[in-house]
Amino acid sequence: MIAQRIGRYSKASELLGVHSGSLANYFGHVFSRAVESGFPANTTASNSVQLLGRHYPRDDYTNVKDTILSKVEKNLHNQKYHPLWLIKERIKDHFYKQYVRCSRTPLFSVYDNLCPVVTTQQNFDRLLIPVDHPSRKKGDNYYLNQTHMLRAHTSAHQWDLIHSGLDAFLAVGDVYRRDNIDSSHYFVFHQMEGVRLFSVHELFGDAQIEENYQLFEQSHRTAHKQESHTMEAVKLVEFNLKQTLTKLISHLFGERVKIRWVDCYFPFTHPSFEMEIKFQEEWMEVLGCGVMEQQLVNSASQNVCIGSGSSTIARFTAGPTNGSGTSPRTLQITLPAGAHDKIGWAFGLGLERLAMILYEIPDIRLFWSEDERFLKQFYVTHIDQPVKFQPLSKYPPVINDISFWLPLEGYSENDFYDLVRNIGGDLVEKVALFDEFIHPKLLQGINFQYSVISTLLCNKKVELNSLKMAAGLTYCQTYLLIMGLLLINLKESGNLKKIKIDQLWKPEHGLFCIHQYGSCLLKS
Repeated sequence: MIAQRIGRYSKASELLGVHSGSLANYFGHVFSRAVESGFPANTTASNSVQLLGRHYPRDDYTNVKDTILSKVEKNLHNQKYHPLWLIKERIKDHFYKQYVRCSRTPLFSVYDNLCPVVTTQQNFDRLLIPVDHPSRKKGDNYYLNQTHMLRAHTSAHQWDLIHSGLDAFLAVGDVYRRDNIDSSHYFVFHQMEGVRLFSVHELFGDAQIEENYQLFEQSHRTAHKQESHTMEAVKLVEFNLKQTLTKLISHLFGERVKIRWVDCYFPFTHPSFEMEIKFQEEWMEVLGCGVMEQQLVNSASQNVCIGSGSSTIARFTAGPTNGSGTSPRTLQITLPAGAHDKIGWAFGLGLERLAMILYEIPDIRLFWSEDERFLKQFYVTHIDQPVKFQPLSKYPPVINDISFWLPLEGYSENDFYDLVRNIGGDLVEKVALFDEFIHPKLLQGINFQYSVISTLLCNKKVELNSLKMAAGLTYCQTYLLIMGLLLINLKESGNLKKIKIDQLWKPEHGLFCIHQYGSCLLKS
């Protein structure tokens, strides 16, 4: 696989002044182990996307690449002793112990193996996300086609789980979003969704009978409540929600953790809130939550007639069934698929965000490391055992620049981020836009800065000295090779017709500081 890609990019050898054979040996020795998953084979595009045993026909919406598909089914949150597994288990254990039914069984059920492929209806429509909402954009999501996608949040399963009759559950899984490239963002991460519904008796208890409290009324929507909710019900649900989440975060971070609530907006909850905690003298958002939109709860609670997915539990015939001339009566008993007479709350949190704070993990991509030096740090005798991540490398990153022209329309920054990930894998540690400019002929210019090769590569047991010695390349040539491959891929993709690279390296401070500038002109 690597040798084929080197053959295709043999032009990079001219930039470096080395032979194609040396490049093949270089990649065969270094990258076959270190970043093989970051350089997928250039297979012929088929008419469908094959994933999890199914074929999804491609169309104009299809934008998912092999790099992204390679992460599906990894299920880091279900790998024992993985830091994400530890966080999930700690949260699950807390909910199991804190919230039990009269039968002493857990109130909350947990679903951590739900399929990451969902319909756009599940991901958007059933959550009341407007058709023109920016979260639907192709530039922000990974679409298999116009009707199917990789879920952008675990909320995509909320409607179905309520529809099945559940009133208290946690849903955990990997979610996919096109995003920036840096230490805190990755195109796949893991979320936990929590939902709880209350009947009028569960919420008010005996006071409901004495004071005649109700869950619903017909009024007007305000900043504090929905039009169908009573103020008494909303305040109790909000109190229960915040108390539940405060207990959870205090369980994870200790009773002395400082918490504050910030009002916000989500399409599927109202009122909505974000929780922030004080971390290293700064406030950091850790989760979002709110009172569920009653329209969502009601739509998931409707009975459906036979023949269209009903929840019938009994059906029998009464009366003569022979040739007596009397027609039999068919009786049908149905169970509500959800609970249209209930009110509830929902929350969503990112497992990586919590784990990075709790275990002091500096880079989100480390969660995907298979280096035993990383993984063994989390082999604990008990899930609540304190763990502090120990860095594996002392080498700093090296900064690179790239500039190119863009058309004024039809471009998304996430398109470029995906290209960088597809070519450079996790070797590219950070991509940051630091300049924009306009050409006199009305072309838009853009300038990105890259941070290439640091602790992530060292975590794969390949130090910078090993990289240099393996192929006989200098530091400058190593980094220029990576950027050269990136630029050549841009050109051969058909988007560029001119590439010029200037090399400037400065040996100050004992290290080579490399800046490459690609002056690239897009086809008109």
